[in-house]
Amino acid sequence: MPQVVTAIIYTDQAGHLTTQTSIPVLLHVAGEQPTTISKTSPQSKAYYYPTVTSSRFSTPFSAEFHYNTEAISHTRNLTFLKPKVGGPYFDLETIWDEHTYYEFADRSVQHTMSTMVHEPYVNHVPTVSNLDILVSEKR
Repeated sequence: MPQVVTAIIYTDQAGHLTTQTSIPVLLHVAGEQPTTISKTSPQSKAYYYPTVTSSRFSTPFSAEFHYNTEAISHTRNLTFLKPKVGGPYFDLETIWDEHTYYEFADRSVQHTMSTMVHEPYVNHVPTVSNLDILVSEKR
């Protein structure tokens, strides 16, 4: 029987949410971290995004969408979810930090390659956005 094992919430106001639940909760909160933070359960986590003003930063095609912040929250979602659903667990943020350090600061090919899959490859896929299609159709 399927069951809910965790929840991820995007919100503008963390203070009004209670995270004292029986399941782990990941909060993505738009705005600055408050000086007083409501207590969360040990199995829950909250991230604050001071550069965005709305929790809709993760909704594509909305005026508030912010690609870089959404990408970070997505990675954090995967990191949070995988151990809870029995999937393979990799701390993607730590791996990415190591990868960029070795590539750009240390400039070590051997160390950079150690942060990648056994047989890495680059897949260049040309893309056409909906905007490109609309512009082409109007011409």
